[in-house]
Amino acid sequence: MEYINDVDYEYISNKYHDASKPFNSFARFIRRDEIFSVETGMDGDKIKENILLEDKKIEHLPHPIRKAKAFAFILANTRISCDNRDRFPAINAIDRPLNATLIAKWNNEVFGEHIPEVGKRRWELERDGIVTMWPDYDHSVPVWDRIFDLGFTGLLKESETARKNKPLTQEQDAFFEGIKITYEAIISFIGRLANLAEQTNGSNRLATALYNIQHNPPKTFYEALLVDYIYFMLSEHIEGLQVRSLSNFDRLFYSFYQNDLKNGVTENEIREDLAYFFMQFTAIGNYWNQPVFLGGCKQNEATEINELSYLFLDVYDKMKIYNPKIQIKVADSTPKSFLLKALDMIRRGNNSIVFVSDKTIRTALIKKGLSEEQARLCNVKGCYEYSVQGGMDTGMNYLNLLKPLEYALHCGCDGVTGKFAGLQSPSVEKYTTFTDFYEEYKKQLKHVIDCAMETVNHYEDYLAYINPQSMLSA
Repeated sequence: MEYINDVDYEYISNKYHDASKPFNSFARFIRRDEIFSVETGMDGDKIKENILLEDKKIEHLPHPIRKAKAFAFILANTRISCDNRDRFPAINAIDRPLNATLIAKWNNEVFGEHIPEVGKRRWELERDGIVTMWPDYDHSVPVWDRIFDLGFTGLLKESETARKNKPLTQEQDAFFEGIKITYEAIISFIGRLANLAEQTNGSNRLATALYNIQHNPPKTFYEALLVDYIYFMLSEHIEGLQVRSLSNFDRLFYSFYQNDLKNGVTENEIREDLAYFFMQFTAIGNYWNQPVFLGGCKQNEATEINELSYLFLDVYDKMKIYNPKIQIKVADSTPKSFLLKALDMIRRGNNSIVFVSDKTIRTALIKKGLSEEQARLCNVKGCYEYSVQGGMDTGMNYLNLLKPLEYALHCGCDGVTGKFAGLQSPSVEKYTTFTDFYEEYKKQLKHVIDCAMETVNHYEDYLAYINPQSMLSA
């Protein structure tokens, strides 16, 4: 593969799943224990056992603190690797140990003890084929501008300053304490990685970069890539919140790119670092691919597309990969040459590219009450959704649009079981025109949507109970 030699490619390809076996889209949450030295930490299954044992000792504490302490325990004990064949460290605990322990436990408590009637209603809606739904805390994007500007230590310092600036309730103080424990654990963990990298022949560059980002915001392109990757790994695989975009890459990384070139770093070195970064997500193999987006507009409506945007596509094209997934915000000012480059990649099959309309997105968000600046800087994420920076996005509900049709055709009943759905419809012979029938369908559709929304609204009040989010909250 261009930019990555065969030996390195082989190692990275097998870093997160066994590349010799047919790819399983859920393999990203399976540990590759065999590539980690037992001297670097505890067995992953033992970690899960100890999470629950240690949590029993602090059951009186609020959930943000309990989860943060478990998070810190994982980072202190998970096996790690800094291999000469890679420019990014490896973490053993990619099997979402918190989701399998505390988060699962608290989820069961909510539906089994706090709101059992809502749990029953949710089960009925799914059983009847109306909607598939679950508590969704997996569709948000960190505020990457703040992460790059402040670094991990800066985020911790800012949180602690805010904590001291006003009187807090016990609940509010626990929220801040969760952030403190979490970010202290992240900073210590980066130190663990740096120490190991220093002991590994050929990893001095990695060690230096890790020591720098342990205490400071990133200064170089490579350090910014490391911050992005480490935040992603810790949030997605350990904190239990998917990172639904790796950032507005060309806008946020451009200053690091320019600074490196001024300081004598060659463009080819930057290309290689970017290729190794891409390869992490190709190897993880996130289902539906890992999103990252390019483009958009500056405040004066000039394009955000720059030299790095072209370089980004060029490296991706030459690697012939399809993960991460590239989303491009297309505006009137987006250069035609850039669009033609992306379209040529699509024509040749070297892509996983989605185009979204910057104008349409901004119009929609402004209509929903966002400011023009918030709309301009919004994230593109996930499949191709968009959202305000700093927002928390939920709502994992797959609605069956044929179900209201079934009710409209069977007097408001399930066509198979005969169960009444709660809203009466006329018998079929009473529809004299298609318009009459369509209006009845829309009534049943609204009824189904209302049922789903009512259920979701009940359990979304418990999202912070199920999975408090200290990394994102900072």
